[in-house]
Amino acid sequence: MSPEVLLSGLFGALLVFLLGVLREWWRNEQERRGLLILLLTEISHNGEVIRTVQDRINPDQAMEDLIGHPHFSTQKVRTWDNVQERAAALLPDDLMAALDEYYAPLETLLTLVR
Repeated sequence: MSPEVLLSGLFGALLVFLLGVLREWWRNEQERRGLLILLLTEISHNGEVIRTVQDRINPDQAMEDLIGHPHFSTQKVRTWDNVQERAAALLPDDLMAALDEYYAPLETLLTLVR
């Protein structure tokens, strides 16, 4: 075989490899964005639940009354439960730590309320 044929084969293989890496990065980026949108929606829902509960209780009541309110248990952690493994693979460590700081106490509180 001539050197030109070998060189073009090597170039073609390298191009296919680079396109594969680019495609994988793009796919991961799309999945990362989708996960963040889902989690933001869940966190926004939980924030609205807390605002609603706070609006319906007397400002002089203790925090325990907030937790005991019937609407408190309508907060959600379902999305987090479903995407936690994949999020750990795709999201930066500092963002995962922040999400864990949010969800860990919430999961504990919701377990105690039930």
